[in-house]
Amino acid sequence: MNWGTALIPNSPAWLWAVVFIAFNTFVNIRGIQMSRGVDWVIFVIEVLAVIAFIALGCNFIMGGGGAGAFVLDPIYQEGQVDAHFIAAGISLAALSFLGFDGMSTLAEETHEPEKNIGRGILIALCAIIVVFVAQTYIAAIVQPDWANTDPDMGFFDSVMLVGGPVFYKIMLVINIIAIGIANIMNAQMASSRLLYSMGRDGVIPKAFGKVHPKYQTPWFSAVFLGVVTLCLSIPMGDKMTQLAGLVNFGALASFILLNFAVFLFFFIREKKRNTFGDIVKYLICPWIGIAILVYVFTGFETMTYIVGIVWLIIGLIVGAVKSKGFKEVPEAFKHLEV
Repeated sequence: MNWGTALIPNSPAWLWAVVFIAFNTFVNIRGIQMSRGVDWVIFVIEVLAVIAFIALGCNFIMGGGGAGAFVLDPIYQEGQVDAHFIAAGISLAALSFLGFDGMSTLAEETHEPEKNIGRGILIALCAIIVVFVAQTYIAAIVQPDWANTDPDMGFFDSVMLVGGPVFYKIMLVINIIAIGIANIMNAQMASSRLLYSMGRDGVIPKAFGKVHPKYQTPWFSAVFLGVVTLCLSIPMGDKMTQLAGLVNFGALASFILLNFAVFLFFFIREKKRNTFGDIVKYLICPWIGIAILVYVFTGFETMTYIVGIVWLIIGLIVGAVKSKGFKEVPEAFKHLEV
């Protein structure tokens, strides 16, 4: 919304939220074919824009602008990096890379999901890491005093320096479309599929399991998620970073529980510990994952801990009630092959 008001001064921020959420909800209901077409168009435009920025940025730096050289300061500065700094950085970065696991929610709409879902996650993750690192590095060298830049508009200040006002406007439009449509649309799609599967399995009210008679998509979950997203985005305004912290807390907490569940189910319950491979997969790896995630937890703010822990306790209580003391599992899980 900040980018929208920067592109069109004095435009109401809430209007940008309404337009994008409404459009994304519509595409979500129409189905995977429409969303795939939209994603491909935006993906090609984004790639071309990043290449243009990196090329212009390199030319700017080699011409003596910014730091004047390809220094390592944006990557590492002695005395500035400690354990808490790393934990806070990982916590912040987690939100940027959180959506990739959402691909798994589209398994029922994917050809050969047992192979293509995992492959797609890894390919997308590797590609975006390269893109994120490259553009962030160039932007940081273009503005060496990045600590005093606006967190929301600092990147676009670098764009202005290397490409001028026209390129600045173009990049704003591209990023508004990428974030407002591509990112939010995929997040809404993954979340609506998750709500649908939970509703279908009776974990949450059955209404969430409703499917559109024509498009065969979880329309109720999509509309519900669009309304909730709109209700959160408008009043939160500039406090979205606090909401991001809560999202990270929930994600990391679930990942900790997932790692522990792997250990508990396979290593303890199924007694899969007869080979070295079993010990690595079901004992060593899960506990390494838990240790890393617990370490990352030290980067959250106090309020995030309070709200997150209370929410986690509520979730555990609801889960215990629904499963009669965790003794029953949803119908869909009863016949899974291990």
